[in-house]
Amino acid sequence: MRIDIYCKIVDNYGDAGVCLRLARGLAALGHKLRLLCDDLTVLRTIAAPDDEHILTLLPFEAQVPAGSADAVVAAFLCRLPEPRAQDLRHSRVPVIFLDYLSAEKWVEDFHGLRSPLDFPEGYYFYPGFTDHTGGLMLDPRLKELCAHRRPYLQDGIRRVTLFSYHNQELQGILELLSDSRYPSQIKVFTGLPLDNLNRLLSLQLQPGERWQSRDGKLSFTVSRMVSQERYDEILVNSDFNLVRGEDSIVRAMCCGRPFLWQIYPQSEDSHIVKLQAFMDLFKEKGLADPKLGALIDQLQLYYNQHGACPQVKLDDFEVAWQQWCGCFQCYLFALPNLAQSLSEFILKKIEV
Repeated sequence: MRIDIYCKIVDNYGDAGVCLRLARGLAALGHKLRLLCDDLTVLRTIAAPDDEHILTLLPFEAQVPAGSADAVVAAFLCRLPEPRAQDLRHSRVPVIFLDYLSAEKWVEDFHGLRSPLDFPEGYYFYPGFTDHTGGLMLDPRLKELCAHRRPYLQDGIRRVTLFSYHNQELQGILELLSDSRYPSQIKVFTGLPLDNLNRLLSLQLQPGERWQSRDGKLSFTVSRMVSQERYDEILVNSDFNLVRGEDSIVRAMCCGRPFLWQIYPQSEDSHIVKLQAFMDLFKEKGLADPKLGALIDQLQLYYNQHGACPQVKLDDFEVAWQQWCGCFQCYLFALPNLAQSLSEFILKKIEV
């Protein structure tokens, strides 16, 4: 099939990351992909070297011939360019409105339904955490990396990644790490993560530089943004991942290692509802330890600026947290693959 994916970037690398992985996954199934994005610079920053050999990357407003695609995907409900929308209003080409990831129960009810928007063949398609959704982007390479990852807390050092928005509450997490008996080596990425860290610690770190606290408990290394393939390798071989947005959290969850998710903030705190729905699922699929579950809940909410930082020792529950994440990883790896699910869904609509 010939499939076009449209991506308008709202959450910078997160939106681009999801679309790029999806396009790559669909191409691996034998489909021809055009990915039309309003910021190709961001897209190419995280692309793999051979992506442009298997995908066609185009500006969002690029003119494409009518009838040149068998299906069109509007990622994150983006509004298609009017000339393309006009063509699709007079065709039977399926238009798939790929929505954001959520663990909320209503997602199952809306997944696959017709869209009320003005396309003859418009449908909602939801990534998710159950068999009644489109599933997640779970590629074989990630599973292979996880099978050969570095042992947890190898050499008595905690390896941490930091990819965040502006977040005052990072300070409390750094204090938890500093109180640990294990030193933490933290890789912080440029952009908002580095800006936030420099502001909180009154530093002026630049890419390639390293800084260490006086007691040696915390050290930071600044990395430029890397390709998705390299980021996967870094996440998998870290012991604790601080991530943001949608693409990074899925990869971090699949690593089976402790993580904190700074969810993209939305008006009226609707992102907290989404976060709590995810945490409820995380607790349901993990170990039956309500005290640990409640503690992880508190940490996640605190990291998203809702509630106080729990007064705990990280070392006291870190091993159990790691085991819980391992249980959740097994659950995730059994879910449908998003690219495969979308491919099958489109084929059914074309065959009707």
